[in-house]
Amino acid sequence: MTTLALTETTEDFMEPWRKKIESALDQGGNTHSFEDIVDAVENGTLLFWTAEDSCAVTEIVTYPNFRDFHVFLAAGTLEEIKDMYSSFETYAKELGCKVMSLSGRRGWKKGLSDLGFQEAHVTLAKEI
Repeated sequence: MTTLALTETTEDFMEPWRKKIESALDQGGNTHSFEDIVDAVENGTLLFWTAEDSCAVTEIVTYPNFRDFHVFLAAGTLEEIKDMYSSFETYAKELGCKVMSLSGRRGWKKGLSDLGFQEAHVTLAKEI
């Protein structure tokens, strides 16, 4: 995974990933813009992870009974994203997270089942 150089801005670092991030946001209903993601990464609300051809955006969700390491967005190749899992898990455990979750297309269920992910919820939406 690559890291932000001290001389570049968060937006400069994330710009090469814009198309992938915007595509994932589009598939997720456009709840955020690319700029929203950059701002949240910059202020520490979201974390940005990269591999050679893939990226992910994560967040820590704190519930009254436990902390959840939530994969908010992932884009790229399934194999690279799966390779990121061990880093996610290590980091999540260091932060005291009890659960790792993700939201996305139903295809993630099959693609990540070998890592132990199971369907926990179904989210339905209707534009009004």
